Amino acid sequence: MDSITVQRRIRIPADKNDILDVLCSTDDGIFESKAHAMLFAASIGFKGRKREAFEKSGEPIRFSVFENIPYSQSVISLLSIIETSATKVLAQERFEERAKIFEEYANSGLEILRTRIKGSPGSTLELLIAILSETCPAPKGVDESLISEFVLKL
Repeated sequence: MDSITVQRRIRIPADKNDILDVLCSTDDGIFESKAHAMLFAASIGFKGRKREAFEKSGEPIRFSVFENIPYSQSVISLLSIIETSATKVLAQERFEERAKIFEEYANSGLEILRTRIKGSPGSTLELLIAILSETCPAPKGVDESLISEFVLKL
């Protein structure tokens, strides 16, 4: 682990703390941490092909938290490669660029989730399963209930 990633933190948009609290609440939340929720949100933002820059940041997440989540670094790297169309973005000195791409996709995804959850009947889990089913339909022959199992393991 290099010194850049040890010191780096992933910023959380200040105006999205409310939706992260819902997604990670002990009552109805389905994610065990804000890092897990950010990974899901970045995937939703990417699916919508929308990055949203932000200036004001809430309490950031240490990058080491992401390093302990399986495949999180792969997700961040893949988003960056697709966004820039270049594998050179994986160079150590371009870590900040990769982080920014991830943060902006997560910001967009959090806004999508906030809009969908707001005023919606049912549990947060039911809503997220519906969103996941809509954005990433199960391949033919795959039982839809596997989607909820997947979400529960995030």
